Amino acid sequence: MMKKLISVLIVLGSFNICQAQNKNVVEIMDDLRLDWDAKVTFLQSFEDLHNICRNRNFHVDLIALLGQIHHHDTTLYQVVATKYSASSDQATLEDIKKLEVDYTTGAFKTFIHNECTEYNFVPYNFGNVGEEFESEKNRVEIELNKYVRSITMQIDIIDEHAHHLNL
Repeated sequence: MMKKLISVLIVLGSFNICQAQNKNVVEIMDDLRLDWDAKVTFLQSFEDLHNICRNRNFHVDLIALLGQIHHHDTTLYQVVATKYSASSDQATLEDIKKLEVDYTTGAFKTFIHNECTEYNFVPYNFGNVGEEFESEKNRVEIELNKYVRSITMQIDIIDEHAHHLNL
């Protein structure tokens, strides 16, 4: 009898802990989304590349933030996969997979490395003024903005899913 009571209490305790953790995942994703949005406002132009290419603290902080986002979206994925049947919320699972596959921290590091190479290459090869410089600068900015918008949109989609799941 005592074993059954202890088992029931453990199960109920585990259920409450899981509910609290699930709620925290939503709140944490909100905070991470806001942090991401704030940081990438300093990563929109060719000149802004200086922030990530030359400012080690900004670079490390942004990479760490993306790592946290990946950690918590993986947690969210596990919660959704456990709580819902595979068919009931396939869209959420697919959106999380997209972030995990298409926008990995490693892929982001590679992208930033390439952008920093371009940031250094353009003035070195084209100077800091003129048509060629402006053309190359615009090309780098378009590439940067496209990637940052894509990853931001995916983070926003996952955050929105989290709010609609009633976790």
